[in-house]
Amino acid sequence: KDENIDYSLNKLEYNLNTAGIRPVLSCTNDEGCPLDIPIKDCSEDSFYFIKGNISKVYLRDKCIVIEGSSTEMVKLVDKIDLKVAGIEWITQEE
Repeated sequence: KDENIDYSLNKLEYNLNTAGIRPVLSCTNDEGCPLDIPIKDCSEDSFYFIKGNISKVYLRDKCIVIEGSSTEMVKLVDKIDLKVAGIEWITQEE
């Protein structure tokens, strides 16, 4: 259980619902997965969270992979939420 990852999942779920996309929580394997949650892989459209040392978002088959520390995942999900909302991040050149 990780509060930052839970926050990221809930925030992403809320924003996808707002955009008319109904997300379903799933696991990648049976180990540690509650009985009422389905098992899915990247053969279906999904978001895949990987806890790691490098922060990045990339596409693997049909998965959008969000990889990083639990605190970095919050920032990465914020960027995805902006894309879902149709907002592009603009950086100002000096």
